[in-house]
Amino acid sequence: MMSNAKTSLLECPVCKTSHVPIKSPIENGVCASTCLYCGHFFKFKVTTPVRSEVILKVNGKEYTVDKSLDPATSLNEFLRDKRISMGTKYMCKEGGCGVCVVMAASVNPSTNDIERKAINSCMCPVFMCDGWSITTVEGLGSQRDGLHPIQDRLDKYNGSQCGFCSPAQIMNMYALLLNDTKPSKQEIEDAYDGILCRCTGYRSILDAMKSFADSKCSPTDIEDLETKTCRKTGKPCPGKCSNPATPKPERPLHLVLDSAQWFKPTTLTQLYDLLNQYKEKDMRLVLGCTGFGVYKDIGPWNYDILIDLHGVKDLYQIATSPQLQIGANVTLTSMMVTLSSCDLPKDKYPYLAECVNYIQRIAHTNVRNAGSWAGNLMMKHKHPEFVSDMFVMLETVRAQIFINGSTSVTANQLLATDMTGKVLTHVILPSFSANTVVKFYKVAKRSQNAHAYVSVGILMTCDANLVVQEKPAIVYAGISKTFTHATDLETFLQEKQLSDPSVIAKAIQILSKEIVPEADLLAGSIQFRNSLAVNLFYRFAIFMLGDKLDLRCRSGGFPLERPLSSGTQTYSTKTEEWPLTEPLLKVEGKSQVTGEAVYINDIAPAPGELYAAFALSHMGSAQLDSIDSSKAMEMQGVVKVLLAQDIPGVNNAMPSPYLPEEVLCSRRVMYAGQAIALVIAGVSCMQDRL
Repeated sequence: MMSNAKTSLLECPVCKTSHVPIKSPIENGVCASTCLYCGHFFKFKVTTPVRSEVILKVNGKEYTVDKSLDPATSLNEFLRDKRISMGTKYMCKEGGCGVCVVMAASVNPSTNDIERKAINSCMCPVFMCDGWSITTVEGLGSQRDGLHPIQDRLDKYNGSQCGFCSPAQIMNMYALLLNDTKPSKQEIEDAYDGILCRCTGYRSILDAMKSFADSKCSPTDIEDLETKTCRKTGKPCPGKCSNPATPKPERPLHLVLDSAQWFKPTTLTQLYDLLNQYKEKDMRLVLGCTGFGVYKDIGPWNYDILIDLHGVKDLYQIATSPQLQIGANVTLTSMMVTLSSCDLPKDKYPYLAECVNYIQRIAHTNVRNAGSWAGNLMMKHKHPEFVSDMFVMLETVRAQIFINGSTSVTANQLLATDMTGKVLTHVILPSFSANTVVKFYKVAKRSQNAHAYVSVGILMTCDANLVVQEKPAIVYAGISKTFTHATDLETFLQEKQLSDPSVIAKAIQILSKEIVPEADLLAGSIQFRNSLAVNLFYRFAIFMLGDKLDLRCRSGGFPLERPLSSGTQTYSTKTEEWPLTEPLLKVEGKSQVTGEAVYINDIAPAPGELYAAFALSHMGSAQLDSIDSSKAMEMQGVVKVLLAQDIPGVNNAMPSPYLPEEVLCSRRVMYAGQAIALVIAGVSCMQDRL
């Protein structure tokens, strides 16, 4: 008999694999089992119950997740492959398009409050949804049972064209209104930074959603939350309920999957034991799982041990006294709420509002709802080239990050720390004097959901005469894997007066030499990023000088404020000709907003159905001598490999008056990525190969 008393996990005495095997009672609580990994038969005794199945609810119906699934199986794949929700779409599968958004409700172990948030189902492993309640567009309304007010509003505002993104737009608004029944138009617009629509231009969508903030249309129509009475307190329901005062303690979870083991500890002690036990294995901690939208190598398919942190209560702790402390499981959205609402003196924490504005530009709403600040830092730890805005923020304000609850490091020191068998537990944000200024700047392709070309955080303490009183912090990202601090500039500026033009000129000269960006084809040229880094510091200097500058120069120190978007659509009609020119609602609108509209990839594969995929050239400006398709034809399921000579008629994809372009290349390769062959194969084969 072998058992782990600390974690109540079983260890096979032969292969040393810790798991929860299938057991059968013998006597006196002693059980017999066969190891699922090596087949060894042994006896054991378990004193603490450990769960071995994941159960979640979708639209009120309970589902048990099949343990034969791959650990990388996403919630989106689970919903669609089981045909539970075909209204939940997918496209990019990396959190970029947002068409997969659903509403997820889960219990915060620290507060026992139910948290409701809109998340990207394509990046959420289904095994992570243990105990969650998922709502999809089908759970709101249908053409048969009647439309939900949000569905009805989007339909009447003609907010759907192709309708592919409409379910996600609706679920995003549903989650927003559950958390805030009276959002402002600006808050609604800010929440729509993560769902792409390639049809409408957004005006009709935003008009429909902003109508819930109109005084003429009470948003409580959504759920009538304020008119309901809480059955626990007898008071008006605020739309946010807690578990009973004495909830049942959650049991740890352990799954033995075909390719990995999945753990969900409930205490730090259990977590530390797992980290120590498996520190020699390929192990990954999972929480938001938004990282593999950026780096595929951190996806759950690459690990033997996966540890879900959602059940660890201590990692959610938030405290404002005696210091501002935020747990590692706190999401970026919750962090923004904490920094915005915490009752801390502004003379000691003058930088919190600036931090909130900066966090709001990290990724987009649905990623911030799921991803944590600690996860963002650990992605930077694994990939030093990652332009992490969270790293810039925490390093700039000199935050203290705690490892395993005791060891304290700065964000920069964390990059050089071996995190094998360790975990981030919390961060402490320090206080400063009232004359300390913190600013963050970021230049990217888009305001949200785009990595910065260059971002910088600057912390500077000056007296009334703008003399720098102590060494400032000037932190850059987007320069190179190793460059974080402009140390030469930091040293030079100490005790210098910013209002002295010669000081600024010398500072720019120093910084221009110190900033040496690495070549990166996707991040802009070296010259561009060098100039950008220098100009962002100059912008800070203009901000600090303020009214000491000429009026024409002052605006350079302040960001361009984007006003609330608005638009109008007008058309004329003659009522006497109705119904000939009478405006009508779109015929397909109701099926699109309810998720009932069927698209090509919503149709289940038919028996014998074939798939096709192009074989592309990896070279440009080349000559194709011959094609050997024999190896492809030997693969199971492949039916045919079509070549240029198999095309009947003219091998031309561009009709007149355009220049001819071959459908399949016959000899002269014009560019890398040009189609050379078309492989036809059965469904199972293509799913394995694509």
